[in-house]
Order: sequence, then C-alpha cells, then structure tokens
Amino acid sequence: MKNEERLHKDSYLIGKMLINTIENDEKSSESLENKKLDKVYHYFLSKGNINNHLSNYKSFSSKEGYKRFLVAIENIPAETGKKKIILRNWIYGVAASIAIIIGFSLFLMQQNNSLNNEIIKPGIAKSTLILSNGETLTATSNDFTYEKQNVSVKYKEGSFSYSNNVSSDSLVENILTVPVGGESSIVLSDGTKVWLNADSYLKHPAKFLGDTREVTVKGEVYFEVAEDKEHPFIVHTPKGDVKVLGTGFGITSYPEENSYFTLVHGKIAFNDNVHTELYLKPGEQVKVADNQIVKRTVNVEEYVGWIDGNFVFRQRSLGDIMNAMQRWYNVKVVYDDSDLKEVKFSGDLKRYESINVLLDALSLTKEMEYSIEGNVITLYKR
Repeated sequence: MKNEERLHKDSYLIGKMLINTIENDEKSSESLENKKLDKVYHYFLSKGNINNHLSNYKSFSSKEGYKRFLVAIENIPAETGKKKIILRNWIYGVAASIAIIIGFSLFLMQQNNSLNNEIIKPGIAKSTLILSNGETLTATSNDFTYEKQNVSVKYKEGSFSYSNNVSSDSLVENILTVPVGGESSIVLSDGTKVWLNADSYLKHPAKFLGDTREVTVKGEVYFEVAEDKEHPFIVHTPKGDVKVLGTGFGITSYPEENSYFTLVHGKIAFNDNVHTELYLKPGEQVKVADNQIVKRTVNVEEYVGWIDGNFVFRQRSLGDIMNAMQRWYNVKVVYDDSDLKEVKFSGDLKRYESINVLLDALSLTKEMEYSIEGNVITLYKR
C-alpha cells in the first residue's frame, strides 16, 4: 500500500513538474522518490521540442485522446544503464495526473509511422516569373540573374529580387505565379518583401513609378512593406483594396472562399468601394464573407503562421482546413459524408510534415478516418 501511495504521490509530482516545465520553461527542482518515475520524467524532457509537441497536438484529441494516450504509452521504452525497461505501471500513474498530455499520443504514434501505407509529402519552393515581354523565369535549385532591356531580376536561395537601378519611364508589369504544392517569395524594387503561398499570384511592376506603389494579388500572400510615406503601397484583391505606408500584413483571398485581411504590425485601411473604409490595428482582421464585412480581433498566427512554417487552427471547420491542405500538398480531398466539412478542430501543425501527421491526429478524435489512393484522400465519418 505504501508503494502505491508513493506511486500516486510521485505521479502527481511528475505531472506538476512537467506542467511547470511547460508553463515556465524551466526544470523543476523537486525530486521523485521512485527512481523509475524519474526516468519517465526525463524521458519526456529528452524527446526534443517536447513543449511544441504537447501544444501542437493535444487539441486534436478532444474526445478519445486520453484513452489513446494510455494505450500508446504502454510501449514506451526508456534506458536504464544498458538495459531497456517497459514503463507500464509507473507511467499509468503519471497519466492519471497529467491530463495536459491529452493528445501526446499523436507524437508517440508518429514514431510508429502512419497506419496508411502512402505518405504524402508537403509542398516545395516552386514558382514562375512571367515577364511583360512574354519570357518566363522558372525557379530552380540553381541561382541565376536575368538582365534584359529595362528588367534586372535575380533568383537566389528560393527568392526573386529586383534591382532598383534600372532606368525606365514606362510601367513594366510582371506576374509571379505559384502553383498548387508550391511557395515562393520576392523582394520588389522598393525593398518590400512578399511571400506567396500555394496557388497564388502577384502582379507587380519591375520598378514602381508615380505617386503610389500598386500591386494585385490572388490567393494567400504576406507583405512586409518598405516604408515610404510619400508613396503609399496599395494592394488590389478581388474583394477590396488595402492601403498601407509600411507594415506587415497577410491576405487570404481565394475564389469561392471567405477572404481575410490580417494586420500583424503597422496600420492598414481596407476599402471594397461599397462599405465604409475600415482601419485596422495590429491583431485585427477584416473578414469578407457573402459580401458582408466584419472587423474583429484574431490570433494572427492562425492566418499568417504559414510563413514561419506553421499551420495554426482554432475551431476551424474541417472543410476550411482541407482547402488549405489541398493547395499545399497538391491533393484532392473527397468527403464520404458532407457533414464532415462542418466539424470543428483546433491544433497546430508543422507545415513541412507529411499530411499523414494531420490526418492521424484528426483520426484520433474518432470523428473521422481516412484512406489515401494516389493523391486522393477520402475522409469517412465514424
């Protein structure tokens, strides 16, 4: 009985220690009576990016994650000198005390790979710059420089850039296109940097002329605009225009989908020529849906985290999530039951993981399951 009491005491303590580590980013100074549980604690801490795995995956397993966690951890090995042991009884006690690790099984299950035999890899840097003279420059693994007449373009380490030293009295407009399954970036002649997500394009001048700096976009794009108070920067989209001086903001505007204009820092104004012009502060967003405009405060990472290699979902419908996945992974998603599109999920995911990580995570909720055949993913309602 005393052993059991010590087990529960240590289980509670290890949960407290892990939570303290997660919240305060520092190891606990408390010690465990059960040295095998001490191995459990250090096992969790030694897995690398443990905090990220916990926060990234726990939200997906809202219903059955805890049960699955108990099953998954049954086979976790830990080193004790030269001998491996299976941490069964001890870790069950830990699990009883640390509900915060709901969904950690997703990380553990990933070590055993996906249950499906096909792995779909993420997109890559891939784009084409269409010049006004009809020539095309395709992004490759090799750096290059193009100089001809009034255009000077460099491609280096996955990004295009223009020289601002080219003299021109006429407006020369080029188009950067990014296909499904691709991404790209470009530095415009004024120093503004633009990131383009899959299935997007940016129409822009090789050199800005006149009193304004104007570009046109479709798809998902993020801007870090070079400040120039004398020449306002204007972005045209199918749903409205954004006017800025110098700022960081994201635009998501795909056909047949809601559009989002999200301000990270600085100040922008949104105008669709129908409603009253709206001014945004950092952390605010304009959502355009069914010709209705709403200004709201949001977690900007959910809408611009992709430029840092993250997908962030907060109570997003499966339909919206899969729209993004289809573009990035170049897949087609088929729903066995259309009601699945409305199911809400939350969680974070690394953008450069295989799509199977996300699908396995969603499957653990017992809301759905999936199959893969070629580049077609079929989702089934349970």
